[in-house]
Amino acid sequence: MSSPIYHQRSVIALGRAFPEGVLEPGLRELRVDFDLPAEAPPSYRSTVGHVQYELHVQVRIPWWLDLSGKYPVHVEPLPVAAPAPTAVSYTTSASQHTGAEPVLELSLEDDAIARGSQLRGALALAGLGGRTLRRIDIELHTVESSVVDSVTPQTVVERFVWNVHEGHLPDGKSVRFSLRVPDALQPALQTPFVRVQHRLRVLAVLPFGKDLTLPVPLRWYHAAEHAGRTTTLPSVGDERRHAVWRHAAAQLESAGIPGAYFDGEHERLTYALGEVSITVDEHLASSPELRARFVYPTRGLGLLLSERAFLKHLPAKLQPALRSRFTLSARDGEQAEGWLQGALHSALLAFHEVEMTDTSLVVTRKGGVYQLQGLLEYLNLVTALAQALLAARVPPPARVDRERSCRGAGTRLHGGPRDGQSCGPRAFARCSRSGVARGARPRDLAGCPRGARPGDALVARRPRSDAGARRRRGAGTSRRAHDGESRGGALSLRST
Repeated sequence: MSSPIYHQRSVIALGRAFPEGVLEPGLRELRVDFDLPAEAPPSYRSTVGHVQYELHVQVRIPWWLDLSGKYPVHVEPLPVAAPAPTAVSYTTSASQHTGAEPVLELSLEDDAIARGSQLRGALALAGLGGRTLRRIDIELHTVESSVVDSVTPQTVVERFVWNVHEGHLPDGKSVRFSLRVPDALQPALQTPFVRVQHRLRVLAVLPFGKDLTLPVPLRWYHAAEHAGRTTTLPSVGDERRHAVWRHAAAQLESAGIPGAYFDGEHERLTYALGEVSITVDEHLASSPELRARFVYPTRGLGLLLSERAFLKHLPAKLQPALRSRFTLSARDGEQAEGWLQGALHSALLAFHEVEMTDTSLVVTRKGGVYQLQGLLEYLNLVTALAQALLAARVPPPARVDRERSCRGAGTRLHGGPRDGQSCGPRAFARCSRSGVARGARPRDLAGCPRGARPGDALVARRPRSDAGARRRRGAGTSRRAHDGESRGGALSLRST
């Protein structure tokens, strides 16, 4: 059975001719040396293609049949200096945060291999949740790629498999390994037709789910000595996540927020901004999410702000963006609404879930800790929310505002300060001492009788009994003058 040959090319052709002569009976040896170019590929054979070297010998005999023969020659890779060791790490997730899907991580002390060298590294799984892990395998592949157009653009021509873990693996726990590269490994090469490279493939087998695979490219070198090729192994799993937390705490310190500390045992970051204490951690619900807890002095609003429940109505008016998400309960809805305006309102909407009281606030955002940039973005949102809490001022209750406006109007009607002037303590005291007549007309929301001017409610005197009226009518002028001085609040206002 013959195999089809799609491409064939002679890449190197070297020759040597010997002078003519007479071949005497017996054995005659002729020596020849060929210098191969440094870029010449080594001998290689696979089911897809091959690189081979042959020595052609031809003896020309005048007036007789010529003699010829072909002899295969095996060419080894040219020894080269080993490249500088480079530690690398790879992951199946390109996101800044972890999600509902599990993540496979791998790190290597050095990504360059040779025959007989040691391949050292570590791997970890995160986000398995309730999934079952059967085993983890590491495969070393020799991959042949076609440089020209071909029906088989890429083929695995060689495979070595090691089992590095069996059974359950705790979430985030790292597994270290050390593997010896086989001596029979095909070398890497480059020809006009094919390219041969090496790669690792990490396979995590999940019985009731989709298996996780992680391909890792490798560099090839050919050297007899492999000693001294050690570097620091990059961390994976929980070790890497803790390093991300510590780096984020250092970033807060450098940004001028002292006291940032990461507790590795409980996996939480704590710091303070003014009177606001902040704790950030990762919460594992249906999927990982980042959670921040704020504790601050009471605001005295009787406030409860939470995600809107099914068929609940808002008892207070909120901005449209807040009204669609939250339910607000407060002692004074308008006062709470005034506190939630502006920068505080915008900062709250940056999170996926919010629960707020007078003294505490909890905000969450979907996605767990994975890359440093993702954690720093979340901490920026948390810090902006803390600054908005510090800047927000609790307005006076709505009833106090209405009473102040009513009293101010009454003072102006009866000789008080005009617009643009301040009401002094004595003038305000004169306004506040005046009572409201019993049995007066019903009041509106501003605290004034319906149909009356605001100032009328402030100057109405309390009714006096008949006996008191007779005593006052029988008293002398000096007594009435004395009463006028003692009750100067209403009388003095009426006299003007």
